Amino acid sequence: MGYAPLRCPRCGEITLWKKSDSSYKGFSVGKAIVGSSIFGPLGASAGALGKRKSRYRCGKCGYSEEFDG
Repeated sequence: MGYAPLRCPRCGEITLWKKSDSSYKGFSVGKAIVGSSIFGPLGASAGALGKRKSRYRCGKCGYSEEFDG
């Protein structure tokens, strides 16, 4: 699982590198396969849970990037 860096990768700013939003995205085929093998057809819906993504933005240079977690 990836984590956001402590500083902006572009300009190196530490204090202005902040989280701007977070969301859940995507369909996980792996979760669907494991869920269906354990719980049957109903378990395939586990793949719809997706991943949590967070977007971080630098207040100094405007660089933004999305990270897992």
